[in-house]
Amino acid sequence: MHQTPLNALSPSVPRGIAHWPLERVPTDAGDLWFPVADRVMREHARSSGHWDPDVGRVLRESLQKVPEGVFLDIGANVGYFSCLIAKHHPRVRTLAFEPHPQIHDVLALNAWTYGDCIRTHACALGDKRGSIALETSANNLGDTRGVEGTVASVIAPVARLDELYPELKADVVKIDVQGAELEVVRGMAGIIQRSPSIRIVVEFSPDLAIADHLDPIVVLEAYRSLGMRILLIRGEHLNEANNSEILRYCASAGPMGQVDLLLARA
Repeated sequence: MHQTPLNALSPSVPRGIAHWPLERVPTDAGDLWFPVADRVMREHARSSGHWDPDVGRVLRESLQKVPEGVFLDIGANVGYFSCLIAKHHPRVRTLAFEPHPQIHDVLALNAWTYGDCIRTHACALGDKRGSIALETSANNLGDTRGVEGTVASVIAPVARLDELYPELKADVVKIDVQGAELEVVRGMAGIIQRSPSIRIVVEFSPDLAIADHLDPIVVLEAYRSLGMRILLIRGEHLNEANNSEILRYCASAGPMGQVDLLLARA
């Protein structure tokens, strides 16, 4: 097991949640609390008992090879994937990051069940230290993204992961931060370098990349420059794909054209 300081993995104490109706939903990650305002993830979990099973399968299969490994859940929302891993891989240690203050409170409450398996962080990750204004869709609380401007109702701290954990090695990472994934990856370059077998599941959307002033091809090439193969996660299949194939798949995937990619060592 990687020698991560124990105090870096102790559980955060949830503060309790007021003035925000919640619903407890049984899922394959255990009983989880969801904000009633969420009409996307909550309703899908209610009807199916899970969320994004293809990503969950890739994460769990990757961690079977490192039963005492370290999992990073970046853009954790209410903690579905953190709790899924803690429930099925209890010796894995999880660091979960969710910048929205109220959503982080729900994450901390859900993670509390699993004790020191999960440590939560109420901050965003990026390629520099600072603060970020956040905007969240009213009915889709998983759609929280950084916005430009001088006035905002929700502000969160942002830091480089390499700064927060300068000696950390990681085994499996999930990044879902609505178009800012490359900034997160750049801010954890040291962790990637120290982790020879790291596997990163990252959401990719050309439209969100462009909204973040990034060329989608530049994003994909930046991942490759780290020595990573890029594989499309499609159902039960992992298919290595070139840039054109990835962009074509995104174009066929409906509004916003999002796809989940697995970055693995070449």
